[in-house]
Amino acid sequence: ISPGNVDFFICDSTDFATYAAGDSFYSFKIIEDAPALNDSFVLPEAKNWYLVLSNEDQVVDKAVANITVKLLKNLSGVEEKFVKRQFNSLQATPNPASSRVRFSYQLSKRGSVHLNAYDSQGRLIKELIDGEREKGIHVINWNTELLPSGIYFIRFETSHYKKVEKVIIMR
Repeated sequence: ISPGNVDFFICDSTDFATYAAGDSFYSFKIIEDAPALNDSFVLPEAKNWYLVLSNEDQVVDKAVANITVKLLKNLSGVEEKFVKRQFNSLQATPNPASSRVRFSYQLSKRGSVHLNAYDSQGRLIKELIDGEREKGIHVINWNTELLPSGIYFIRFETSHYKKVEKVIIMR
């Protein structure tokens, strides 16, 4: 897709309905702000899955895409090896932002998650997450329409990981 980038994710029907409603949802796989996609993966179980290519930040007005999807069935006698990813991460997009920031984060195991937004004076602006979350990839949207332009600091904390991400709001 050119010019511009897209978001790509795979989720089940329940989480697709949650995504469509604009709420936070769980995704099996997520790739954000990609200029091109060339990826392979194994779905974790046999059920209906939604593959979503999104340009909801309207980076481009229209796009032409050549999409090839190959669905392969696991052949008996072929051993699949899974690599266990042991990390936590946080990504904020778009950055700079104007009306909305999407945070995606991945947990290597179930645990407590805290995600807070602070202004440049260190004052708590918004508590985005405070609670237990399941292992996997999660997405949450933060509406920033009522905030003044400026630099904000996002503190992401789990029991084994801490990160502060700078987010710029521009009008």
